[in-house]
Amino acid sequence: MAKKVTAEQEVINLIIITSKTKCHLKYVFTERDMLDLAQDMARAISEQHEAEDELKTISTQIKGKVALAVGAANSAASKIRAGYEFRNIECEISKDFTEGMVTTRRIDTGEIVDTRPIAAEERQAELPLADKPGA
Repeated sequence: MAKKVTAEQEVINLIIITSKTKCHLKYVFTERDMLDLAQDMARAISEQHEAEDELKTISTQIKGKVALAVGAANSAASKIRAGYEFRNIECEISKDFTEGMVTTRRIDTGEIVDTRPIAAEERQAELPLADKPGA
């Protein structure tokens, strides 16, 4: 049943005008709000840890690349500074039984790199045999 509005109430309704607005006010969280916030926080912390782990992995990989580059640069600088490096170079060994000397000569340049007396065990010459025992 509808209420009857009196003339006095109609006058009051004309004097008071209401409207809606938003105000920044304190809101007390419900238990459900707290549960949702806790889940959001747990998810965010988990994502943070994953990102930190990924950063550590990437950082370690990049540090390794930097170390390799620094090592290569230092090695090249040392070679440039010295002007040489030691390598395994093919050489030819000649035994001169007349002079009793062994000469080692570089094949690439022909340079003699070592000359020494023939050792006693080297004085035994091997004879080329057609049939070697045990062959």
